[in-house]
Amino acid sequence: GAGDTVLTAAAGTRTVRVTAGTVRMQDLSISAASPAEDGGGLRIDGGDVTLERVHFTGNQTTGGDGGAIAMSGGDTLTIDDCVFDGNDASDDGGAIAAFSGNTVITDSRFTGNTAADGGAVLASEVSLTVRDCVFESNVATESGGGLFASGSDVTLRTSELVSNQAADGGGAALVNATGSVRNTVFHSNTADIGGGLAVG
Repeated sequence: GAGDTVLTAAAGTRTVRVTAGTVRMQDLSISAASPAEDGGGLRIDGGDVTLERVHFTGNQTTGGDGGAIAMSGGDTLTIDDCVFDGNDASDDGGAIAAFSGNTVITDSRFTGNTAADGGAVLASEVSLTVRDCVFESNVATESGGGLFASGSDVTLRTSELVSNQAADGGGAALVNATGSVRNTVFHSNTADIGGGLAVG
C-alpha cells in the first residue's frame, strides 16, 4: 500500500527530479523536501511520469512553485490514488504546479495545502483533467483555494471541493480557462469574490 517506501529529503533539498524518459512511481511516501526553487518533492523537466498510491506530506518550496510537484517541461503527468497533505509553495501551487503538457488526476485527495494562487493545484497553459478527487481545507493567500487554472483546458468531474479558502477570488476554484465542470460538489468554501467557483 501507499507509504511502503519512505523518501525524506535532507534540509533544503528536493527528493526526486525527472528530466526524460518514462517513469512510474508506486507505493511511496515523499516528505519534508524544501528546495529554494520549483518542485518541493518532485520536479519534472521532461518525460512521462505516472504516480500511483504516493503520499506527499509536508513538502515545500521556499522560492518557487509546486510545494509537492512542479511540472515545468514534461509531456504527461498521471496521478492516481495519491494523497497531498500539508504541502506549501512560497509562490503558486501548494501541492502541484503544472506548466507543461497534460496532467490527469484521479481518485486523489488534497488537504491542508497552501500557496499564493492555487492552494492545492495551479494549472497554467496546460491540459488538466480532475476526476473523483477531494479538495478540502486548502488555502490560497490570493486566488483559487483548491484550484487555480489560467489559459488551460480544464475538465473537472465527480469531485468535491470543501472548506477551501482564498483571500481574493475563488474559494474553491478560480478558472480563467476553457473546459467544463460536471457532477462536482462545492461546499463551505470562502473568498472575497466567488466563494465556490470564480470564472475569470
